[in-house]
Amino acid sequence: MATERAKLDKQILDLWSLCARTRDRKCRNCGKDEDLQAHHICQKTYKPTRYYLDNALTLCRGCHFPEKIRFEAFRAMVISVIGQAKYDRMHNIGYNMGRPFKYTISELRTIKAELQAKLKSLQSDYGELQ
Repeated sequence: MATERAKLDKQILDLWSLCARTRDRKCRNCGKDEDLQAHHICQKTYKPTRYYLDNALTLCRGCHFPEKIRFEAFRAMVISVIGQAKYDRMHNIGYNMGRPFKYTISELRTIKAELQAKLKSLQSDYGELQ
């Protein structure tokens, strides 16, 4: 049975992904608008930036898949899309906040509510994803 923390984490990551895809509408690398996936710029294992929408980059499956195989080339592509400064900022936050880092249940509920509001705003501005 999943804990409340695990359920909130899944719900928040689903909202995070939907917000990123609604915001970007297409692959930020090649422009394709099918098979879109949200990618964590700073790995989601680094809790401080796990739910930051600024830590999201929308990619199609074809552009996202190489991350698993050619990490350095993939990282270079991400930097070319978002810029070195944003890449460095996400990594500085994610890697330098110290560990262990753990959101409280109350903080997770707040993050979920904030992403729900952000999604509503994005859908109002850009429409819902098809």
